[in-house]
Formats: sequence, structure tokens, C-alpha cells
Amino acid sequence: MSKNPLSTNSADRTASTTLSTEERRTIAPDLVLEGTMIWDRYKLPIVAAVTLVVLGLVGSEFYETNRAKAASAASALLDASKTPAEYQKVIDTYPGSEAAANAYLLLGRARYDAGDHPGAVQAWQTLASKYPQHPLLPTALIGVAGALEAQGKLDEARTMYQRAASAQPHSYVAPLARLAEAELLLAQRKTAEAKHIYEDLIATGRQDIAGLAGQSLKMLNSLPPVGSTPAAAPVAAAPAVVPPVAAVVAPAAAAPSPAA
Repeated sequence: MSKNPLSTNSADRTASTTLSTEERRTIAPDLVLEGTMIWDRYKLPIVAAVTLVVLGLVGSEFYETNRAKAASAASALLDASKTPAEYQKVIDTYPGSEAAANAYLLLGRARYDAGDHPGAVQAWQTLASKYPQHPLLPTALIGVAGALEAQGKLDEARTMYQRAASAQPHSYVAPLARLAEAELLLAQRKTAEAKHIYEDLIATGRQDIAGLAGQSLKMLNSLPPVGSTPAAAPVAAAPAVVPPVAAVVAPAAAAPSPAA
């Protein structure tokens, strides 16, 4: 009687190890084709594929680890920065990072405080251009508007206040940008347009903003019409509500992550 080629007898198993590849292909074609032959034919691609997967996993973990380390180092460097040169170093050392985005915001503030209004505009506009999803984008745009206003570029400043209000319309800063625009309009004696903004802000129902807008509107309504008397008092601007950036810039470390 012929032997079962798949017998579990130990002697048969021992003898089977001496069979040639051709004999094994004849005796157990399914096992050979699905096992040995497939491995013989495709072992190099299989090894290569497994190697790539392993390297990919290791590389991904290495990348995430390095990115976390870089973010921590960038944050520490930003925390220690106080001057425009130091903020610029953060930007140059860690380009594209969250710390670099926040450094642009603080660089603009430092330049503005030093009287470098064109430099402040450049820093804040760079932030707006490179990080259009940054959570403090409206703050940067208000800063740009304030710096333009300081240079006497009132029409450009108004456009920037409007952009700040519309960039993230549901943010805390958006109505502050509208208040700043109304104050700019008062400085230009465009009282009707300023009143319209105040009325809109009162209608929003936001208590703090509505209160400020209401006070300014009440003040405007109490003034005599411009030109009604030879010595008509000039229209007084409302108390400053939004000094450029100062009232709205959060510490860089507390700023949420951008969209870079």
C-alpha cells in the first residue's frame, strides 16, 4: 500500500525532509505553491515590503518625538525672548512652528512699542500671510490697523479694522475691531457712520461691547450738530477701547495651535 504523503508518522516526516523540490511539488502541490514556492519567488519583495513598514513605523515615531522636542525647545526660546532680535531668532530657528507664529505677534508688538510702526506692520502682516488660520489673527490685524493709523494712513487703517472684524467674526476680538473702526470714523468726523457701527454693536446683545457702544452713542447724541454754532466744539473721540494689541494680545504660550 502506498504511503500517505501527508502522514503524521514520525518516520514519514523524517523521510520527507530528503525529498527534492520537484518531488514535494508532485506530492503536495497546494502546500508548495502556497508556501515554499511563493516564498522562493517573492521573498525579496516580501522582505522589502516588511522592511519598509518597519522603517516607516520607526521613522514616524522618530519624527513625532523630534517634532515634540523641537516644539518644546521653540516654546522655551520664545518664553525667554524679550527683544525684537530675540523674537526674530525664534522665527529663524524654528520656521513654520507655532512658536514662530506667536513670535511674529510679539515682534510686532515690540516694534510698535519702540515706535517702529512700519516694522510692526511688516511683522503682523507676515503673521497674517503665513498663518491665516492662527487663532490670534484678528489681533494681528488690529495691530496692523493701529500702526497704520499711527502713520496717518487712516483709510488703510479702516480697511484693516474691517478685515480684522470679518476674519473670525465670532471671536472675542471681532467687535473690538468694529469699536476701533468707529473711533477712527469719529476722528475723521464721520459721525453718521460711527453711529451706525455703535447701533449694530448694541444690537448684538454682548453686554460688555453693547455697554461701550452705548456710552459712545450717548455721548455723540448729546453733542450739537457740527457747524450749528460758530464755535461748535469738535467731536470728541470715544475713550480708547483697543490700544493696538495691548488689550487683546494673550501671552504666546497661552495661544492655541494654528492651522501653518
